[in-house]
Amino acid sequence: MQAGGKNNANLAKAAQSLGIGMQLGSQRAGLEGKEAGSYRTARENAPDALLIGNIGAVQLANGYGNKEAKAALR
Repeated sequence: MQAGGKNNANLAKAAQSLGIGMQLGSQRAGLEGKEAGSYRTARENAPDALLIGNIGAVQLANGYGNKEAKAALR
């Protein structure tokens, strides 16, 4: 697992144990397949925590839409 994935796993475990949410940041890399595992590990380690991510305005201007937004939720 890459450093980003390890960091997300540790932060997700802390969020789950403390009952707080966690901000993952931009979902672009995950949607493009570059860091998808890093985002998945957060959900695996925090099954009940609120996880927050975003899709940037640049991606929306370049054609991202409902399909990508729904994929980011998985």
